[in-house]
Order: sequence, then C-alpha cells, then structure tokens
Amino acid sequence: MADTSTNANTDTNTNTDTSTNTETSTNTDTNASTNTDTNTNTNTNTNTNTGTNTNDPRPPPDTATSRLAALGIELPTPPAPVAAYVPVRVSGLTAFVSGQAPIRDGQVVYRGRLGDDVTAAQGYDAARLTALNILAQLRAALGSLDRVAQVDRLVVLVACTADFADHPQVANGASDLLVAVFGEAGRHARVACGVASLPFNTPVEIEAQVTLKP
Repeated sequence: MADTSTNANTDTNTNTDTSTNTETSTNTDTNASTNTDTNTNTNTNTNTNTGTNTNDPRPPPDTATSRLAALGIELPTPPAPVAAYVPVRVSGLTAFVSGQAPIRDGQVVYRGRLGDDVTAAQGYDAARLTALNILAQLRAALGSLDRVAQVDRLVVLVACTADFADHPQVANGASDLLVAVFGEAGRHARVACGVASLPFNTPVEIEAQVTLKP
C-alpha cells in the first residue's frame, strides 16, 4: 500500500518584504526667488534741443510771399514805364499802381481785341499776367508783398468789339490771382469796362489801389 500522501507542506512563506521605502523626498524647494529686479530705468532723456520745436501746433506763417511759393509762381521783372509816369505812387498807407499790360520780359504777350481775334479764355490769361505785373511793381516799390494789408480796387480795361459782353470773365483772371495770393485781403472792388483800343494793341490794361500795413 504505497502511501503517496505527499505532504508537500512546502511552506513557501517567502516573506519578500520588498518594502522598498524609496522615500525620494525630492524636496525640490524651487523657491527660486529669482528676484530679477530688472529696474531698467531707461530714462532716455534725449533732450535734443535742435531749436526746431516740432510740437509747435501753430501753422507756418500764411503770407503773400509763402502763398506765391506754394503756388509755384515766380513774379516777372516789373515792366519799365513807357511814358511820363511812375509805376507805383505811395501816399500814406495807400499805394496806387499805374495801368499794367500783359507784358513779359519786355515783350507784349497778347495783342488784339476780345470778340475779334482774342478769345475770352485768352483774355482771362492776359488779365492774370497783367496782375502778376501789378504784384511785381508792388514788390519792387515796397520791398515785400507782405506789406500789403488789403487790395482795395481794380480798374480793368478790356479792348473789345462793340458786341463783346464777357468783360467780367476776362477781369476774373486778375481777381482770382489776387485772392489766391492775398486770401481774403485780396478781395476787392472792381470796374471792368470795354474800350475801343489800348496802348500797343494789348487786349487788357489794369490799374490797382491797395492799403498798406502801418
């Protein structure tokens, strides 16, 4: 009787106390008080005192001279008198400009009569050139157009046929220029009338009266 009662009391009490007390108390006290006191006091006091106050809110001076420059206008040489008179007579604070014609560099630029061989558009241009000569005479007499306080009056003579009626349009060539140069001070009283003929067969002759600054 083979007692095969294999009492395999294999007490495998493998007390594998793997109490791996890995106390990795990585006390990474990252109290990295990075007190980077970057007090970069960049007090860039660039006081570049160049004398140009770019913060000045005032506009540049608005004068007849500056307006001429802005308009790109260069005044012609004042025409010399052709008879016994002076181009400008100053009396107190009033300047009287003798009749001027559409002349440039001593040469008459426009000839003829309105309604005949000169168009209204050409008459306008002739009056504008004549007004430039008025300004040139004033600058020569006064030293500067900035002395003009007010354009008071123009007398515009237009050589024309009997049936021509656009005298005001022709005279505007002078009036528009004076307002462009002097602003409100260029607005003036005006006479525009037709005549049978003018010296040197010019289509326009204009005289002016202005008030001066004290």
